[in-house]
Amino acid sequence: MDGSWDPDTRMMKFLHGTILCGVSGEALEDLAGATGLDRAGLQGVFQRYEQTIRLKAAQKIDAGEFQENGTVRILTADFA
Repeated sequence: MDGSWDPDTRMMKFLHGTILCGVSGEALEDLAGATGLDRAGLQGVFQRYEQTIRLKAAQKIDAGEFQENGTVRILTADFA
């Protein structure tokens, strides 16, 4: 599951413990300073920045910032 690209939601999905999280493709591209990345490129960015992404997920979980369905979404604004 970790680093599984969902083209329908344009989110890279991963588990943080037992909580389903997703980081947007736009956020991944912004982290990499690139645009128009394909699935493999986005997965590479996820792997490169995984520690940073997981830290942000943990912060959002600790703050109780869950979506209605119990997941955590990480967007570009979360890294600003």
